[in-house]
Amino acid sequence: AAGAPRRPRPDLRAEYEPPRTDDERRLAEAWQQVLGVDPIGVHDNFFELGGDSLSALVVVERLETDWSRRCTVAEFYAAPTIRLLAGRLAGPDRPTGLAPSPSDHA
Repeated sequence: AAGAPRRPRPDLRAEYEPPRTDDERRLAEAWQQVLGVDPIGVHDNFFELGGDSLSALVVVERLETDWSRRCTVAEFYAAPTIRLLAGRLAGPDRPTGLAPSPSDHA
């Protein structure tokens, strides 16, 4: 799915900081597709970017189907930035984050 047409990042309280890790880049890309905002920084709040409960559900579903990562809507609301969500998804059981690394199969 192509997602929403792209529009510039709105003026937010958080200063723009680009994604640094693969997980953060993948999440930012997913949010850009769902919200139609480009670029999205790691401290930008999903809901301040125009997200709502429906678009949050779309992202949660994408985490489960595309990345095989379980995330509840409540967890998403508790971690509404790329940095917080990436950290929560990595968790203690997945130090490599969302995507399996080659070492996971060793």
